[in-house]
Amino acid sequence: MLQKARELALASGSCRHSYITFLSDIFVNVIREIFISKTKLDHSEATFNEAAIWPVLKFALYSMTRNNRELKFYPGEDRLRSMSVQLEVNRLSADNRSCYKADAILRCSEPHQEMEVLLLETSNAYNSADKPKISFDFHKGLFGALSMLKTIADHHQYADFKTMAKLRVYFVHAHTKHIRLWSISCPSQGVFVVYREDKCAIPTSFRDDQKILLDYIRFTWALKVSNAKAASTIFINTAVLVGSFGQHYGDAG
Repeated sequence: MLQKARELALASGSCRHSYITFLSDIFVNVIREIFISKTKLDHSEATFNEAAIWPVLKFALYSMTRNNRELKFYPGEDRLRSMSVQLEVNRLSADNRSCYKADAILRCSEPHQEMEVLLLETSNAYNSADKPKISFDFHKGLFGALSMLKTIADHHQYADFKTMAKLRVYFVHAHTKHIRLWSISCPSQGVFVVYREDKCAIPTSFRDDQKILLDYIRFTWALKVSNAKAASTIFINTAVLVGSFGQHYGDAG
């Protein structure tokens, strides 16, 4: 079974957004990077991220269709541009000391790099965070997600609110033994909804209940679906606005 999965994952010309290839890729990654290598996930936050958390975000991104592959993955204390944009808009300091740095970000590619749809906050190494650290990172992540939503709304200020009301941006919070997916949206003017979309345990060894690995894979696919919806909302609005302005002003010159 493992050999077959590896053959599928390494096959030249394979379509990475196909479900079977997604399964083989993530299955092989968990076996190689966690089970066989016996990675100590509690060694450090960096080890935890590289072996168990970042792959979730990357495989969710890789499995998206080409139409939604306008998102890029940026790991490791990357600056959240949405927060910097909002600080500048409100004439507040946006230097290196006050900028928001996330453990990973899914950001739109050029020319829309100010727009981000997901951020990650990891609270220390596997099963190592205390309650104050978890609480701090949770509230930090929510403020970061809110800045992402506001920046997208500012960029599409002429978009139909009914469409924008469907948009959700995401905050992934990894702490203790689980990964949690949170969303924030604005379904009506002045109302913001924070919702826990999903949760899964993190596989650590062959001795784990097999349900843990299966749920980890299911969580990754669910994250892919969420990212695809967010990307579709953003780029559909962009296309509509560009088409609208082109129709009205395209012949002016």
